[in-house]
Amino acid sequence: MNIELFEPPIQLNKSDLEFQRKIGDGAFASVWRVKNKHTGKFFALKIVQKSKVAKILPQFKREVSIMYELEHQNIVKLHTHFEDFKCFYLLMELAEGGSLFQKLFREKVFSEKIAYEYFRQILNAVDYLHNRSPPIIHRDIKPENILLNKKGQIKLTDFGWANYLSDTRYTTCGTLEYLPPEIIEEKVHDLSVDIWCLGVLLYEMLCGTTPFKANVKEMIIYNITKGTIRFPSTLSPLAKDLILKMLERSQENRITINDVKNHEWVNSYGSDELYEKFLDESTAATIIIDMSSCKSTKESFAEETSKKIDVKEELELAKNKAKTLEDKISSANCDKIKLISQEKILKKTLYDADLELQHLQMTDISSSILEKLHNIKKSNFDKDQQCKKQRFYLEKLQSNITNIDKELSIKENELKNLQIKAKSLNMGFSRIKSYKSLDISTLQINLDVMQSQLGEKSLFQSYDFSIKDIKIFMENSINQLPEFSKRDYERKIDECKEKAMEFEQKITEEAINFEDTKNRIIQSYGKIKEELMKIMRKNREDWRKDKILKENKEKKDLLKMYKEVIDRENLHGINEKNIYEANEKIRIIKENLTRSHIKIKGLRKERFRLRETIDVKDMEIDDIKFEIGKVKTISNLYHW
Repeated sequence: MNIELFEPPIQLNKSDLEFQRKIGDGAFASVWRVKNKHTGKFFALKIVQKSKVAKILPQFKREVSIMYELEHQNIVKLHTHFEDFKCFYLLMELAEGGSLFQKLFREKVFSEKIAYEYFRQILNAVDYLHNRSPPIIHRDIKPENILLNKKGQIKLTDFGWANYLSDTRYTTCGTLEYLPPEIIEEKVHDLSVDIWCLGVLLYEMLCGTTPFKANVKEMIIYNITKGTIRFPSTLSPLAKDLILKMLERSQENRITINDVKNHEWVNSYGSDELYEKFLDESTAATIIIDMSSCKSTKESFAEETSKKIDVKEELELAKNKAKTLEDKISSANCDKIKLISQEKILKKTLYDADLELQHLQMTDISSSILEKLHNIKKSNFDKDQQCKKQRFYLEKLQSNITNIDKELSIKENELKNLQIKAKSLNMGFSRIKSYKSLDISTLQINLDVMQSQLGEKSLFQSYDFSIKDIKIFMENSINQLPEFSKRDYERKIDECKEKAMEFEQKITEEAINFEDTKNRIIQSYGKIKEELMKIMRKNREDWRKDKILKENKEKKDLLKMYKEVIDRENLHGINEKNIYEANEKIRIIKENLTRSHIKIKGLRKERFRLRETIDVKDMEIDDIKFEIGKVKTISNLYHW
C-alpha cells in the first residue's frame, strides 16, 4: 500500500535494528523491544499496519506530528519513523517498567503518598501540553496509556485522540468510564476534558476502581451524567475535595490545571522519590567494618583465610544458582514467545471467522424476515393493548357485580331479622291465647259451681219463691264473679288475633318485596353477564379472524419471498446443497471458535503463571546480585 506520511528527521530502516521481543499489542499496532546495531541503544518500535489506519490516516498523521513536537521528561519521546509497503514504524523511547494499569492491577490500590508521586508527574505532563501554543488536548488519559521506566518514572503515551485546541471540538472519543458529561452529551469541549480524566485517574489510584463503574453501558452513562460519587472512609478530606472539584459536571465550574497544581492536597506532600535503586556502592556503604579488629597474629590470619575460602565457595554457589535461573528465564521467555505467536494466530482466525459470520448475516433475506418479525411483534403489541382495555372493562363490571352481591347480602340479613321478629310475635300470641283459654276455663268452672249451688237450693227449698228473692240471688251471684266477663276476654283475644294477622301480612309483604328485588338484581346480573359473554365471544372471533387473515397474508408473503429466493438461487446457481454446506462450515467455524476461546483462556492463564514465575525469578536474581555485590565488596576488603 503506497501511503506516505512525511520526511523523517533521521533516516533508518529495519536492517539497522535488532528485534529482541514483543512488549505490547493493540488494536492497530504492536510494540517491540529493539536494539540499534550501530549505537547499541535500546528503543521501543511501534509497528502500525497501513491497512488498519488507511481510513483514519489524517488522525494518524496528526498523532505523529504532535509526538515529534513534544519534548518532556514525563512524555514518551518519538525519535524517528520509517515505513515499507505494509507498515509504518515509529521508533520511540523505551519504558520497560510496564503500564500503570498493570501495577494498579497487582497492588489493587495505592497509598496517598505513592498516588501523589504518580499524579504529580502526570500533572506535569498535562500542564506542559495545556501551556503550549496552541494548547494540546490529550482526551484519553487512563492507566493503560501511562507507562513506567525502570526508575519508576511516569511516561504519558498514545496521542491517537490528541488534537490542537485551535477551534471548537465536538468529537466523541476516549474510554467510556473516563468520558466527561460534555463528550457524552456531544457538546463543545475544551481543556477541561483532561482535568476530568485526571480526577477519574486519581480516584482509581486511591480507591482501586473508577467512580462510575457499572455492569451496563447505560448505567455508566447515567452515573457520569447524574449519579453521585462515593468515597471510602479511609480517604483524606483533601483528596476528596480535589477529586470532587476535578469531577465537576459543569465544565465552566471545573477547576483548571493551575488550580489543581495549587491545591492543598498536591502541596501537602514532599517530592520524595517513589522507588530507590539499590547500587553496589550503597550496599558496600552499609557494611560497617571495624578495621581495628584485624590482628596481625598468625591465628587471626588463618581465621581470615578460612573465611575468605568460605566466601569464595558461597560466591561459586551463587553464580551457579544465577546461571540455572538465567537458563530457566530464557526457556520461559521462549515459551512465552511461542504462546504469544499462538495467541496471534488464534486472534487472526477469530477475526476472519467474525468477518465471515457478518458477511453471512448481512443478506437481504434476513433483513426482510426481520422486518416481517418486527411487524408481527407490532401487531401482537396492538392486540395486547386491546386485551388490556377489555380486561379493564371486565374488572369494572366485576366490581359492580361485587357491589350488587353486597347489597343482596344486606337485604338477606334484614329478611332474616324480620323472620326472627315474626317468630317471637307468634310465640307471644300463642302465650296470650293459652292464658285467655285458662281464664275461660276458670269462668266455665265458676258457672258450673253456680249452677250446682242453684240446683241444691232448689232441692231443699220450696217452689214458691218470689221474684224479689230471685233477683237478690242473681245480684249476689254476679257480685261473686271476677272483674272481667267472658265477653271482654273474647274481645281482647280477637284484638290480639287481628294484630297478629296484620303483623303476618307485613312480613309477607316484606318477603314479597325482597323476592322481587332479588329477582330483579339476578335478572340484571344475568343480562350483564350475557352482554359480557357476547362481547368476549365477538372479540375472540374478531381476533381469530384477524389472526387467520394475517397468517394467510404472511404465508402468502413468505411463499412469494420463497419463490423470489428460489428464482435468485436459480439465477446465481445456489441450491440447497450449497446452503447446507455453508451452514456446516459456519457450525465448524463456531466450534473452532469455542475451542480457540478455551485454548486462549488456558494460554492466558499459563502466560500469567509464567509471568508470575518470571517476576519471582527476577526477585531471586536481584537478591543473588545483591549477595554477589556483598561478597565482592567483602573479598575486595580482604584483598586490601
